[in-house]
Amino acid sequence: MGFLDNIKKLLSGGMNTDNTENNSVYSDAAPLSDDKKSISDELLKSAELAPKPYFMVESEYGPKRFFFELSRDFIEFNSHSEADPSYQYEPWSDEEFTGYNDDLPVMFICPDDDIYDASESFEKGEPVDELNITECELSCFLYSTSFEKYGKLFYAYAFASDTARETEMFCVQYDPRLAGTALEKKLKAALDHAVQSYREENIEGYTD
Repeated sequence: MGFLDNIKKLLSGGMNTDNTENNSVYSDAAPLSDDKKSISDELLKSAELAPKPYFMVESEYGPKRFFFELSRDFIEFNSHSEADPSYQYEPWSDEEFTGYNDDLPVMFICPDDDIYDASESFEKGEPVDELNITECELSCFLYSTSFEKYGKLFYAYAFASDTARETEMFCVQYDPRLAGTALEKKLKAALDHAVQSYREENIEGYTD
């Protein structure tokens, strides 16, 4: 299944929160499987590599311009969807652009129904039933959360209202078999850094 198919499913909402086989998996959960034979050695061993230097991502959305720092472990790709900007984890590559590979972790900004509903409840001071969240003290973000959806794990931050990507999520997506590994920690740290460095500015003279 390609990235576009995954995102179409993602946008349709519907996280598992009951006690079914695909129950939600959070950041401190034990690995879903000890069998990592189908995860490439190159990918697993990349956790031992120090992150490459950071570069500044700059993009525009509506009347705002936004910036964040990202390790060059991640390479831009075209998701052909609302997931934009989107970057794929390929620390062994020096390319500036790549094609999507479903076996590799990706980082992107994207709308999501459950994040939207949870953020609305959060900002109204109501209980958040959709997700297990951790409130964060960042001007552009409300909380962080981890969940499993459609065969992938997501570690995500929810954008606050009045930001460029309000009520959307900034996330890293990866194989559930990476849960509890050093690589998972490295991927989460990369997103943490991107979020902590994130800032916005109004575009002067912007018109619809």
